[in-house]
Amino acid sequence: MTRVKVAAILTALLTVVLWVPGPAQQSHRELSVVKALPAGPDADPGEHVLLLLDRRLSPKLQAEIWNNGDWSYVLPPNSSEYKAFSSAPPADARLELRREDGTVVEERDLSHPLARIEPWNSKAPGSVFLVTVDLSAGAGSYSGPETEIVEVSGERFRDAEAADTSGKIAPIHLVKSLKSDWRILSRGTTAQILSVACHPGAHGKFVMDYARYSLAAGKWTRRVRQTPGMWESDQAFPPTSAFPPAGS
Repeated sequence: MTRVKVAAILTALLTVVLWVPGPAQQSHRELSVVKALPAGPDADPGEHVLLLLDRRLSPKLQAEIWNNGDWSYVLPPNSSEYKAFSSAPPADARLELRREDGTVVEERDLSHPLARIEPWNSKAPGSVFLVTVDLSAGAGSYSGPETEIVEVSGERFRDAEAADTSGKIAPIHLVKSLKSDWRILSRGTTAQILSVACHPGAHGKFVMDYARYSLAAGKWTRRVRQTPGMWESDQAFPPTSAFPPAGS
């Protein structure tokens, strides 16, 4: 595919606007493409993953609201944006898998207005993406942006899942809040992710969960070590040695 053709495809994708159904007083709300990424080497040529947000959420507004709580918590009540959103709140973000001809073959409502997407590995783009939804509430210790690992497979979105030591399988959720954080230790076919969370344990005393996610042979595992203690995100991220070794 030539560079000219690729540019033409991206231009077409980015100029499409999706109308969001809703009550009559909110019918003017629209979603527009804020990011388009190639769906990966196994997808059809020209297929892209798109992130769509309410068109009224300018980059400036996104930056002001991100990880600071709901728009009503952040914006001044006398601002034009506050008044507009009071009348018609921002539409929820949406993830789409769209073919070159504009056909949407898969979509996902992200249930909140603000979201971001980036390739799992920017140096070797593939079919795996980090999708982050802003769940911050503006107050409290446990809400914040939450990231999932989403793969495009067979023209479907599939969430990465990890098995714990008992064999129980659950989606991978990575949260950044006052009392939780995470880091990608390595990428590729033997990826490692470290996640730390502090929360009340037995008898109201705080405990620390040190979790390591490991990818091997295309499957994720989750290993957790819990210790007494207190941690908040304004402190240094715990050392790698604090986390359980892979596969233990």
